[in-house]
Amino acid sequence: MVAGHSGCHYEMERMLLQEVEEKRRTVEERVEQRMTKVQKQRKALRALFEGEEHRLSELRIVLLGWSRSGKSSAGNTILGREEFESGIRTAQCVKRQGEVAGRQVTVVDTPGWWSTSSVKDT
Repeated sequence: MVAGHSGCHYEMERMLLQEVEEKRRTVEERVEQRMTKVQKQRKALRALFEGEEHRLSELRIVLLGWSRSGKSSAGNTILGREEFESGIRTAQCVKRQGEVAGRQVTVVDTPGWWSTSSVKDT
């Protein structure tokens, strides 16, 4: 392989490689922590509803999250039809309603949070 590149080769700086590896490990640890937290929350919710029939006649959902995270698409999936415009920025809150599995569902799509700004400022 070295001969194919006129005898030259590339080496990564060890410090840069260590830095990238450390960032990767940090991200993996955060992912694991989030997954554990979500699993605990799901388990707690299931325990609350276990053995009881909780059927709400109406459901209201507000979609929150980062910009371009799929909130509009999630709203369309929930309602089972294209109600929110996907692929473009949602500038202001949009409310849509429909019937899903025999109950009235209201979904509110909100503008996304910008990763370069604090949540308070978006």
